[in-house]
Amino acid sequence: MKADNEHEKIKIVKKQFRSELLSRQKSLSLEYKKEASEKIAKKVFKNSDYLKADTIFIYSGMVNEVDTSIIMTDALSKGKRVTVPKTISFGYMEAWRIKSLDDLEPGKYGILEPIAGSEVIKPEDIDLVFLPCLSFRKDGYRLGYGGGFYDIFLLKGNFNRIIIAFDKMRCEDIPIDTHDQKADLIITE
Repeated sequence: MKADNEHEKIKIVKKQFRSELLSRQKSLSLEYKKEASEKIAKKVFKNSDYLKADTIFIYSGMVNEVDTSIIMTDALSKGKRVTVPKTISFGYMEAWRIKSLDDLEPGKYGILEPIAGSEVIKPEDIDLVFLPCLSFRKDGYRLGYGGGFYDIFLLKGNFNRIIIAFDKMRCEDIPIDTHDQKADLIITE
C-alpha cells in the first residue's frame, strides 16, 4: 500500500514537471534546435557504440525535439539497419526497419513512423537505442511524455541506451519511479 501511495505521488509530480517542461521546450528557438541537433549528430557519429552498432533503434524527432533525421541518414549511408518505433497500442511499440526516410509517415500520435509492410526487428537484434525525452538528469534517468513506451520496450533487450537531447532541457529535480529505465550515456550539444 505504501509503494502504491509513493507511486501516485511521483506520478503527480511528474505530471507537473511535464507541464512546465513542455512550455520550456516550446520556447526553444528554431535556430537553437537546428544548431544543437547538428552538434548532437556530430557527437553521435564519433561515439564508439554508434560506430560498432549494426542495428539501431531511433525515434523520429518531433518539431521540438532533436532532429534525428540527420542520424538516420548517416546510419543508412553506413549500411546500418535503422529501426524506428511503430505504435501498436498505448504503451506498446515495435521496432520496424526503414530503408530510407521515405519509409516514414505520420502515425497515431502525429509522429513519423514506418510505413505499413516494413520489416519488424526483434528487440534482441538491436545493438543501440536512442532515447527521446522531455527532460533528463545527468545520472541517465529521463522524463518521457508519460506513455511508458520506452520503459516497457527497454525491458525486452540488452542494448546500449543513449539519450539525445537539448542541454537546455536538463532538470536534475525530476523524480524517478521504480519502473523508470536508465540510459548508459547522454549526448547533448
